[in-house]
Amino acid sequence: MPSVATVDRQGHVDALTGVRAIAAGWVVAYHLWLNAGHPPLVLPLVHLDVVPLVTMGWLGVDIFFILSGFVLTWQVLNERRLATFSRASFWHDAGLFLRRRVLRVYPAYLACLSVLLPFAWLGIYRTPPALADVSLHLAMFHNLDMRYVDSINGVFWSMPFEWQFYLIFPLLILPILQRKTRWLLLGAVGVAVIVKLVSAWNGPGPERAQLPWRIDEFVVGMAAAAIAVRSIGSAAMRSRMTWFAAVALIGGAWIIGSHDPLWWQPGAMPILRGAWIDIGVASLLIGVCGSSATALSRLLASRVMVWLGTISYSVYLWHVPTLELTHRALLVHDIALPRLAIVGILIAAILGVSALSYYAVERPFHSPTATLNGRWRNPGLRAMVVGTWIVAIFIIAATMTVLTSSGAIR
Repeated sequence: MPSVATVDRQGHVDALTGVRAIAAGWVVAYHLWLNAGHPPLVLPLVHLDVVPLVTMGWLGVDIFFILSGFVLTWQVLNERRLATFSRASFWHDAGLFLRRRVLRVYPAYLACLSVLLPFAWLGIYRTPPALADVSLHLAMFHNLDMRYVDSINGVFWSMPFEWQFYLIFPLLILPILQRKTRWLLLGAVGVAVIVKLVSAWNGPGPERAQLPWRIDEFVVGMAAAAIAVRSIGSAAMRSRMTWFAAVALIGGAWIIGSHDPLWWQPGAMPILRGAWIDIGVASLLIGVCGSSATALSRLLASRVMVWLGTISYSVYLWHVPTLELTHRALLVHDIALPRLAIVGILIAAILGVSALSYYAVERPFHSPTATLNGRWRNPGLRAMVVGTWIVAIFIIAATMTVLTSSGAIR
């Protein structure tokens, strides 16, 4: 999903936001390529076929997951906001953490649902969902039923992974605060390996949509943050690590995409490739946090990359329906344009919708500016609005279900 975690207080690293831009851009590039009909992509001067690299675009979601664990832990260890966890304060601190996550994740997600559900009921985009489908989506537990994993929006399949990780993060951070990171890491990797081996033995099943399947990615990100914060290794070593990780990720993605892009299918190789992703992304994140002198770190921290990373959550949520609806509109109106021009229009539409989502919905809920009404800056009020919004969507969905089943709406 993509990562929706950010550091907007002490310990902020612009390059991490730039990594979010790379992850979102990779996912968007993959879906653009699919929507365009799988065209050949060859670099003109070197005659290199980059289609294998593009087909690995879903790898951006893995980057988001690892980055999510990294940034949340980086924030905790820098600010020590959750370092005061104790038996007496645990539930209070965990509640504050989850409220911040609700205000970060839910508003843009609900805005997307508030548009896509009417589109479904009107027959504009996808089919009308069942009430159970909407209910599970509102709770971000639609991975409990494989019929609903991506029924409303193709990218919503990743949201339960992210949200359910947030629910257990206050427990996962405790071993790191107690300097028992290795045991947390071994446990998470062990769980993920066992789940994948069982899946390989029994054949693909619903476990692929459950958090244990990817828990290693989140926890590897957490462990990487602990390493980065504790300044293990010299700046020169981290600089080399950054370049090595970037080359390993890009080269590995190109090689795997050339031979077996569906690497997640059950078997032994997915475990090895999963280790490549975990180690590669974790090394990259440690490197960019420890060395700002490299060209790669400066690129990731550039204004354009930071802006794209800032709106990347909205890009992730909105890009598939925006892409498909815009492309459909061009076809319906029989607008004949060169393929490159169509791609440009699609990218502009995605960025426009995503920027609107960020500035109109995400930022006002997550980090309202001082120019907004003083009462609105109260996080309790904003959380209450989110709760009311969820209830309103459920009531409308229930009403539409009743009207449809009674034949009042056809």
